[in-house]
Amino acid sequence: GCLKDRIDVCSIERGFQLLSVVGTLISFKDAYTGIGGTMLDARSLRHTTVDISKDRNSLYQETKYGMSLSFDSPKSNFAVSLTDLFDDKEILAELLKDESIHQILEEKEMLDGLRSASDLVKLIEERGQEILVDGYKYRLDEDFLTSFAFYDIENEKVLVKLSLPYARSSYNHKEIILKLTIPPKLKTPLTLAEQQKEGFLMKDADKISGKQNTRIEYRF
Repeated sequence: GCLKDRIDVCSIERGFQLLSVVGTLISFKDAYTGIGGTMLDARSLRHTTVDISKDRNSLYQETKYGMSLSFDSPKSNFAVSLTDLFDDKEILAELLKDESIHQILEEKEMLDGLRSASDLVKLIEERGQEILVDGYKYRLDEDFLTSFAFYDIENEKVLVKLSLPYARSSYNHKEIILKLTIPPKLKTPLTLAEQQKEGFLMKDADKISGKQNTRIEYRF
Protein backbone atom coordinates (compact mmCIF):
# COMPACT_ATOMS: atom_id res chain seq x y z
CA GLY A 1 0.00 0.00 0.00
CA CYS A 2 0.92 3.67 -0.15
CA LEU A 3 2.69 5.12 2.90
CA LYS A 4 1.49 8.71 2.96
CA ASP A 5 4.20 9.79 5.40
CA ARG A 6 6.83 8.79 2.83
CA ILE A 7 5.27 9.99 -0.42
CA ASP A 8 2.18 12.00 -1.35
CA VAL A 9 1.10 10.02 -4.40
CA CYS A 10 1.22 6.31 -5.17
CA SER A 11 1.46 5.47 -8.85
CA ILE A 12 2.07 2.64 -11.27
CA GLU A 13 3.34 3.52 -14.71
CA ARG A 14 3.62 1.23 -17.73
CA GLY A 15 5.40 2.23 -20.90
CA PHE A 16 5.03 0.25 -24.14
CA GLN A 17 7.05 0.54 -27.35
CA LEU A 18 6.73 -1.62 -30.47
CA LEU A 19 9.92 -3.51 -31.35
CA SER A 20 8.90 -5.74 -34.27
CA VAL A 21 5.80 -6.80 -36.18
CA VAL A 22 6.02 -10.10 -38.08
CA GLY A 23 2.69 -11.40 -39.35
CA THR A 24 0.49 -11.79 -36.27
CA LEU A 25 3.50 -11.76 -33.92
CA ILE A 26 3.87 -8.44 -32.10
CA SER A 27 6.95 -7.76 -29.97
CA PHE A 28 7.08 -4.82 -27.59
CA LYS A 29 9.14 -3.29 -24.80
CA ASP A 30 7.32 -3.12 -21.47
CA ALA A 31 8.74 -0.80 -18.79
CA TYR A 32 7.12 -0.95 -15.36
CA THR A 33 7.49 1.63 -12.57
CA GLY A 34 5.88 1.56 -9.14
CA ILE A 35 6.22 4.46 -6.69
CA GLY A 36 4.93 4.62 -3.13
CA GLY A 37 4.89 2.41 -0.06
CA THR A 38 6.04 -1.14 -0.70
CA MET A 39 6.39 -0.23 -4.40
CA LEU A 40 8.83 2.61 -3.68
CA ASP A 41 11.09 2.99 -6.69
CA ALA A 42 10.23 -0.41 -8.18
CA ARG A 43 11.34 -0.71 -11.79
CA SER A 44 11.56 -3.49 -14.34
CA LEU A 45 11.89 -3.82 -18.11
CA ARG A 46 11.16 -6.78 -20.32
CA HIS A 47 10.40 -7.56 -23.93
CA THR A 48 7.31 -9.59 -24.75
CA THR A 49 6.08 -11.28 -27.93
CA VAL A 50 2.39 -12.09 -28.36
CA ASP A 51 0.30 -13.60 -31.14
CA ILE A 52 -2.67 -11.33 -31.77
CA SER A 53 -4.50 -14.13 -33.60
CA LYS A 54 -4.84 -15.96 -30.25
CA ASP A 55 -7.02 -15.30 -27.22
CA ARG A 56 -6.17 -11.83 -25.92
CA ASN A 57 -6.92 -12.35 -22.23
CA SER A 58 -3.50 -13.55 -21.13
CA LEU A 59 -2.56 -11.98 -17.81
CA TYR A 60 0.58 -10.70 -16.17
CA GLN A 61 1.22 -11.57 -12.55
CA GLU A 62 2.86 -9.39 -9.91
CA THR A 63 6.27 -10.57 -8.68
CA LYS A 64 8.74 -9.01 -6.27
CA TYR A 65 10.64 -7.73 -9.31
CA GLY A 66 7.68 -6.32 -11.26
CA MET A 67 5.38 -7.93 -13.80
CA SER A 68 5.88 -11.42 -15.21
CA LEU A 69 3.78 -13.43 -17.61
CA SER A 70 1.34 -15.75 -15.88
CA PHE A 71 1.68 -19.33 -17.05
CA ASP A 72 -1.00 -20.50 -14.62
CA SER A 73 -3.64 -18.80 -16.73
CA PRO A 74 -5.43 -20.95 -19.34
CA LYS A 75 -5.23 -17.89 -21.59
CA SER A 76 -1.42 -17.84 -21.56
CA ASN A 77 -1.18 -18.99 -25.19
CA PHE A 78 -1.45 -15.29 -26.11
CA ALA A 79 2.25 -15.06 -25.24
CA VAL A 80 4.70 -16.70 -27.64
CA SER A 81 7.83 -18.61 -26.64
CA LEU A 82 10.79 -19.18 -28.94
CA THR A 83 10.09 -22.89 -28.54
CA ASP A 84 6.71 -22.35 -30.23
CA LEU A 85 8.46 -21.16 -33.38
CA PHE A 86 11.97 -22.63 -33.60
CA ASP A 87 13.75 -25.93 -33.08
CA ASP A 88 14.20 -26.54 -29.36
CA LYS A 89 17.70 -28.00 -29.70
CA GLU A 90 18.88 -25.16 -31.93
CA ILE A 91 17.68 -22.60 -29.37
CA LEU A 92 19.69 -24.35 -26.66
CA ALA A 93 22.79 -24.48 -28.85
CA GLU A 94 22.55 -20.74 -29.49
CA LEU A 95 21.95 -19.95 -25.81
CA LEU A 96 25.03 -21.95 -24.81
CA LYS A 97 27.19 -19.78 -27.09
CA ASP A 98 26.71 -17.01 -24.53
CA GLU A 99 29.17 -17.51 -21.66
CA SER A 100 26.81 -15.99 -19.09
CA ILE A 101 24.31 -18.82 -19.61
CA HIS A 102 26.97 -21.30 -18.50
CA GLN A 103 26.81 -19.78 -15.00
CA ILE A 104 23.56 -21.69 -14.51
CA LEU A 105 25.35 -24.96 -15.13
CA GLU A 106 27.45 -25.25 -12.01
CA GLU A 107 28.38 -28.86 -12.72
CA LYS A 108 29.36 -30.54 -15.98
CA GLU A 109 26.62 -33.11 -15.37
CA MET A 110 24.04 -30.36 -15.74
CA LEU A 111 25.31 -29.50 -19.21
CA ASP A 112 25.43 -33.15 -20.20
CA GLY A 113 21.82 -33.57 -19.09
CA LEU A 114 20.49 -30.75 -21.26
CA ARG A 115 18.92 -31.83 -24.54
CA SER A 116 16.80 -28.78 -25.36
CA ALA A 117 15.92 -25.23 -24.33
CA SER A 118 12.88 -26.70 -22.57
CA ASP A 119 15.26 -28.67 -20.32
CA LEU A 120 17.01 -25.40 -19.46
CA VAL A 121 13.68 -23.79 -18.57
CA LYS A 122 12.86 -26.71 -16.26
CA LEU A 123 16.23 -26.30 -14.57
CA ILE A 124 15.52 -22.60 -14.03
CA GLU A 125 12.07 -23.37 -12.62
CA GLU A 126 13.61 -25.79 -10.12
CA ARG A 127 16.59 -23.70 -9.04
CA GLY A 128 15.78 -20.06 -9.78
CA GLN A 129 18.73 -18.34 -11.42
CA GLU A 130 20.61 -15.10 -11.56
CA ILE A 131 23.66 -14.54 -13.75
CA LEU A 132 26.51 -12.08 -13.21
CA VAL A 133 27.67 -10.03 -16.20
CA ASP A 134 30.29 -7.27 -15.80
CA GLY A 135 29.37 -6.86 -12.15
CA TYR A 136 25.59 -6.72 -12.76
CA LYS A 137 23.11 -9.45 -11.89
CA TYR A 138 20.38 -10.42 -14.36
CA ARG A 139 17.45 -12.79 -13.93
CA LEU A 140 16.46 -15.86 -15.87
CA ASP A 141 12.75 -16.31 -15.21
CA GLU A 142 10.73 -19.33 -16.28
CA ASP A 143 9.17 -17.21 -19.04
CA PHE A 144 12.45 -15.78 -20.37
CA LEU A 145 11.97 -17.43 -23.78
CA THR A 146 8.92 -15.18 -24.36
CA SER A 147 11.06 -12.06 -23.90
CA PHE A 148 12.31 -11.54 -27.45
CA ALA A 149 11.94 -9.54 -30.65
CA PHE A 150 12.89 -10.23 -34.28
CA TYR A 151 15.93 -8.05 -34.96
CA ASP A 152 17.26 -8.77 -38.47
CA ILE A 153 17.76 -11.40 -41.19
CA GLU A 154 21.29 -12.55 -42.01
CA ASN A 155 22.34 -15.33 -44.38
CA GLU A 156 18.81 -16.77 -44.44
CA LYS A 157 18.68 -16.91 -40.64
CA VAL A 158 16.79 -14.61 -38.31
CA LEU A 159 18.58 -12.73 -35.55
CA VAL A 160 16.45 -12.75 -32.42
CA LYS A 161 17.20 -10.45 -29.48
CA LEU A 162 16.41 -12.11 -26.18
CA SER A 163 16.11 -9.73 -23.21
CA LEU A 164 17.04 -10.68 -19.63
CA PRO A 165 15.86 -8.25 -16.92
CA TYR A 166 18.12 -6.86 -14.20
CA ALA A 167 17.89 -8.84 -10.97
CA ARG A 168 17.04 -5.77 -8.90
CA SER A 169 14.79 -2.76 -9.41
CA SER A 170 16.15 -1.24 -12.61
CA TYR A 171 15.49 -0.63 -16.31
CA ASN A 172 18.82 -2.30 -17.11
CA HIS A 173 18.61 -5.48 -19.12
CA LYS A 174 20.96 -7.80 -20.98
CA GLU A 175 20.35 -8.75 -24.58
CA ILE A 176 21.44 -12.08 -26.03
CA ILE A 177 21.40 -12.45 -29.82
CA LEU A 178 20.38 -15.85 -31.18
CA LYS A 179 20.81 -16.76 -34.86
CA LEU A 180 18.05 -19.22 -35.71
CA THR A 181 16.98 -21.13 -38.83
CA ILE A 182 13.83 -19.59 -40.27
CA PRO A 183 10.95 -22.09 -40.19
CA PRO A 184 8.80 -22.32 -43.35
CA LYS A 185 5.75 -20.71 -41.71
CA LEU A 186 7.78 -17.60 -40.82
CA LYS A 187 9.68 -17.18 -44.09
CA THR A 188 7.08 -15.02 -45.87
CA PRO A 189 6.11 -12.90 -42.80
CA LEU A 190 9.79 -12.24 -42.01
CA THR A 191 10.61 -11.33 -45.61
CA LEU A 192 7.68 -8.89 -45.76
CA ALA A 193 8.70 -7.39 -42.41
CA GLU A 194 12.31 -6.98 -43.53
CA GLN A 195 11.09 -5.18 -46.67
CA GLN A 196 8.70 -3.13 -44.51
CA LYS A 197 5.80 -4.13 -46.75
CA GLU A 198 3.95 -5.77 -43.89
CA GLY A 199 5.38 -5.04 -40.46
CA PHE A 200 9.02 -4.33 -39.59
CA LEU A 201 12.02 -5.71 -37.72
CA MET A 202 13.59 -4.36 -34.55
CA LYS A 203 16.58 -2.85 -36.36
CA ASP A 204 14.17 -0.43 -38.09
CA ALA A 205 11.82 0.17 -35.16
CA ASP A 206 13.16 3.57 -34.07
CA LYS A 207 13.18 4.88 -37.64
CA ILE A 208 9.61 3.77 -38.24
CA SER A 209 8.11 4.77 -34.90
CA GLY A 210 10.25 7.82 -34.20
CA LYS A 211 10.83 6.23 -30.76
CA GLN A 212 7.22 6.91 -29.85
CA ASN A 213 5.75 4.93 -26.99
CA THR A 214 2.50 4.58 -25.10
CA ARG A 215 2.52 5.47 -21.42
CA ILE A 216 -0.23 4.51 -18.98
CA GLU A 217 -0.16 5.90 -15.45
CA TYR A 218 -2.35 4.86 -12.54
CA ARG A 219 -2.50 7.21 -9.50
CA PHE A 220 -4.13 6.34 -6.22
